[in-house]
Order: sequence, then C-alpha cells, then structure tokens
Amino acid sequence: RLEATFARAKLKGLWKGKYAGTNPSEYWAEAVQSWFDCNRQNDFEHNHVNTREELRDYDPELAALVESVFGDGKWRYQKPKGRAEPAHLAGYNFGKAPSFSWPKELVAAYDAIQRGDRLEHLPELPLAPLESGEARSPKSGEGVKLRIDNRTKDTVRLFWIDFDGERKEYGQADPGRSFDQNTFAGHLWLATDPKGHPLALFAAGSKPGLAVVK
Repeated sequence: RLEATFARAKLKGLWKGKYAGTNPSEYWAEAVQSWFDCNRQNDFEHNHVNTREELRDYDPELAALVESVFGDGKWRYQKPKGRAEPAHLAGYNFGKAPSFSWPKELVAAYDAIQRGDRLEHLPELPLAPLESGEARSPKSGEGVKLRIDNRTKDTVRLFWIDFDGERKEYGQADPGRSFDQNTFAGHLWLATDPKGHPLALFAAGSKPGLAVVK
C-alpha cells in the first residue's frame, strides 16, 4: 500500500524536490513526523507541510494511510521549551554534555550504500531499438530489485517498457535522488526528461541492480 501510494503521489507531482519524495521509506517517515506535528517546514528538504491538518490537505491518501496505523489521537509533539520543567534533569549541565558524531564504520557503510557497492551496476543500452519500436521487456518470473539514481540537474520520469514495447510510467526521481522499484530480470526501464525525451535505457539483471542516469 505504501509503495503504491508513493508512486501515485509522485505522478501527481507531490513532494517534488523534497525529502519525502526520495523513496517510500522517507515518504512514510516524513508523513509520521507531520502527523504528530514534529516535522520541519519550508527549507531545502521540506515544503510547508508539518502538521496533521496540513498533511491531510496536501496528501490525503498518505494521511489516511498514516491514520490507519496510528489512529487520530490527541497526542502531539511538544518542543522542550513548551513542556513543563523535567524534574529528572534537575542540576544537569547541558553545556558539558558530549556532542554527537556518527561512528566511522556507520559513515563508511552509508557511503557504500550511496555508491551501490553491493549492487550490480547496469550499463546503458542503445536507444535505437527503443526509437524503432523493437525494444520490449521479455517474459520473466525472476523478481529483482532495481535502484535508479538521478545524477542529472532535472527531474527524470521513469517508464517500464512493457511486453508490447509500450511505455508505462511508474514515477519520477528528482535531481540527486533515487527511485527504488521491484521488477523482473531482463525487464527494460527508460529514463526521460520531463517532456518525455529518452535519456537512458537499462535492462534489469538477475541480481539487485543500480542504474545511473547522467
């Protein structure tokens, strides 16, 4: 349900260029934050949505999904300055508290994920068969995960090329973002510019793969 809701939101142009538009996981996480009034707003990674009411108005389908999990209770997040004085912190010196930093091994692991070290890097295919109508996805029952990284300076649209060579739009990836998709070995995926002009064509492999649109 989450992946389908995310895909529909992307097609509607919701969350464009924002963190919630990165992938289904971040889409969900950002929605939950807004549901409990504890999100940021109007900065590089966020739009105006940071409350339950704003989420319902902006993306009602996502709001309904969050409500089905958490309900519509009265509890909302309160910033520390708006809370009663916490007795358990009496005498605590915040100025002497240690600062947080990510462990080096976690930083290295994150960088490896961003590079796609454990993914099969897929080569671009010639666009000629696509333009001639000969490109089409083969029948396949071997499921595989595909990640498409957009390293261009514009939003890219993402299409599955079906068994008849027709385009089926599945979503978008904003600049610097990734698009995650469950697909099948050998299936063709096309990245285009916002107007639908082809940029890159890839075929999913038999292992989890990474396709980079440059």
